[in-house]
Amino acid sequence: MTPLIASILLMFATANQPAAAAELVLVDGLGPTSLRGFDCTAIARSALVSSVCHDPSRDFAIAVVGGRARAYCDVPKPLVDAWLAAPSMGRFHAERIEPAHRCD
Repeated sequence: MTPLIASILLMFATANQPAAAAELVLVDGLGPTSLRGFDCTAIARSALVSSVCHDPSRDFAIAVVGGRARAYCDVPKPLVDAWLAAPSMGRFHAERIEPAHRCD
């Protein structure tokens, strides 16, 4: 199993639960990253976004988008809530998250 597949499976396994300290995800540009302190949600209704994890204490999000885990900075909880409720999560990501919140 590749590290990416393992990280995606891990994110689905921890959906809607706080992550334990030992749970890691391989994030583009960051490498292995702990999900401790993140609230994760598995997404079944989007062809592009398969999971969103958010750490509200740091306004930091990790999302699996197009099969790759990516980091997003300065993402407040109301924005994550709007993303999760958007009629098209992929469009919301492309218009509101990706251009303004990539951490690189």
